Amino acid sequence: MQMKLLSFNASIEAAKADKFGRGFGVVALEIKESSNKAKTVANTIGEINSKNKEIVNDFSEVVNALMRGFQIRKGR
Repeated sequence: MQMKLLSFNASIEAAKADKFGRGFGVVALEIKESSNKAKTVANTIGEINSKNKEIVNDFSEVVNALMRGFQIRKGR
């Protein structure tokens, strides 16, 4: 959210400064693009974390099943 506000502010300053504000316009665009990329990366990281959690849960179930199997054999 702060990145969007910073980008918005830079856009306003660019508009105020007319032709002298082109630098602000470039900064505003770069900030907006960086913000969008950061959001995409954050979403990707969240998806990877969710997938890793599924894998760990599946692995835990397998280990627990194996342990139950060993206990049954040990009890015989």
